[in-house]
Amino acid sequence: MCLPIEVSDYPFYGESDDPYEDDDELKDDLDRVMNGNGATDTLYWESLASYYKTSSFGSLNLNITIADVYETGKTASQLYSTTCDGSSVILQSDKYVQDAFDNYKSENPTVDTKIYDNDSNGYIDGIIAIYSAPNATSSRSIAEVDPDGELFWAYCHWVNQGVSGNVNNPIPSAYFWASYDFLYEGPNCKPGGKIDSHTLTHEFGHMMGLDDYYDYDQSKAPAGCCIMMDSNIYDHDAFSKLALGWLDPYVVTDTCTITLKPATTSGECIILPVPNTYNGTAFDEYILMELFTPDGLNELDCTTAYSNQEIGYNQAGVRLWHVDARIGCFENSYSNRKGWYESDAYYATQSTVKSGTSNNKEYYYFVAASNTKAYCTSLVYKKDKTDTGYELLHLIQASKKTNLCSSVSTAKNSDLFTTGNTFNLADYKAQFPNKTKMNSGSELPYSVSFTSVSATSATISITKTN
Repeated sequence: MCLPIEVSDYPFYGESDDPYEDDDELKDDLDRVMNGNGATDTLYWESLASYYKTSSFGSLNLNITIADVYETGKTASQLYSTTCDGSSVILQSDKYVQDAFDNYKSENPTVDTKIYDNDSNGYIDGIIAIYSAPNATSSRSIAEVDPDGELFWAYCHWVNQGVSGNVNNPIPSAYFWASYDFLYEGPNCKPGGKIDSHTLTHEFGHMMGLDDYYDYDQSKAPAGCCIMMDSNIYDHDAFSKLALGWLDPYVVTDTCTITLKPATTSGECIILPVPNTYNGTAFDEYILMELFTPDGLNELDCTTAYSNQEIGYNQAGVRLWHVDARIGCFENSYSNRKGWYESDAYYATQSTVKSGTSNNKEYYYFVAASNTKAYCTSLVYKKDKTDTGYELLHLIQASKKTNLCSSVSTAKNSDLFTTGNTFNLADYKAQFPNKTKMNSGSELPYSVSFTSVSATSATISITKTN
């Protein structure tokens, strides 16, 4: 469901300087960018629906209803300053998403909103809220209202946290909030013409549960910037697709040779785990390999710089990722996330999962690592409680450079593994926190040789060394 939300001093249409000529142009642009048949309809890149259908290999098919405009009756300043639960500014969007949803229901009394709750858990699967004001980075007047870009920006949040769902009358839950002007970030994009879904695609990834892979502190770029959940560009990476259940990886258990086809079209990838420890899910620690090619969902961003960003790698090569998506068991609130790894937490049975309260402590499970160290330093602990700050998703640089983990840098062609390259932990120890061991403290007894890498296939020989 897409809810257009109008800020009174920045209306969608009605005056000569408003972005849209009329309601029909607004709805047409929203429908094209949400549901369109790729560049045929957007005149530029993918629509939200065409991107996810392609990226998921047909597993995710979106059909997004465009609601009528909801008028808040509030100016941008009033929207920003409205007290909502006496708490964070971000909660203002919660209020107006709920209001817009209630308005949709009142204006469409014959629509059964259970059609937006595909898993029948009592919550609307997802809401896309497009507000009519510019975002704070593109408008001086909005920046004066919201100097830190807290509200007038793009982000994902959740309405009705802690409120039980209603199967017969589903309530809003996950949503993302974005300015209309994110639809026109691409070159020569404008209302009624070319239209851009890059930001929408990134925020939709959050709504499905994917993390940001850039560093909020802007001190490094572990994932190299060249994936959707990092810098809003390219196809989703193999880890994200694994987490969403879209891939069936090769899992290495001994010496072998594997030939990969391009990830964009095949979804093929290799998981190289510590022997006898892999839990069979995306949520573990391992090396992940996929063949990157500059085609399909990658093609535009390999040739056209997005939002003043630098173009990254744009030739075929194997991306080698160090993934640490182990699940941790944590106590108390989100702001007090000290906890510990539990290797079997993902599979924990009801009898072993800590639940409710014990000694006034509440327990829950969460992916422990993050590409933002500030979220790791109080979060990720070894068994001895030593602070680690492990990264969730790190691109291992074939060049053996370490700049991605020491500066905000964009990965280059030289960071992809190509014909003749080799990999083992000892040779690449500078890129691993525990040097010759994985974050878990275990050795990885494999050497990898990239026998042949091209735009059509990559033959990779993996040798178990002990």
